[in-house]
Amino acid sequence: MVTTEFTLLGDAIWLDFVNSARGRVLSPPDLLPNPAAYQRWARIQHLEMEADPGAFAHAREFRAGSSRA
Repeated sequence: MVTTEFTLLGDAIWLDFVNSARGRVLSPPDLLPNPAAYQRWARIQHLEMEADPGAFAHAREFRAGSSRA
């Protein structure tokens, strides 16, 4: 069995992304706390990442908006 720092739900990349900041405990850890973690998550999802340093900040803003919906 392969273990990873991220829980992936198959083809639901959007759900995996939103769930990287949510959990089943009162204070779930943020699984994407920095650009390096975001890069690892994207690599596991087979996504190509932009080299733009602002991409991580934009992704976190987007995720925060998605979590409120």
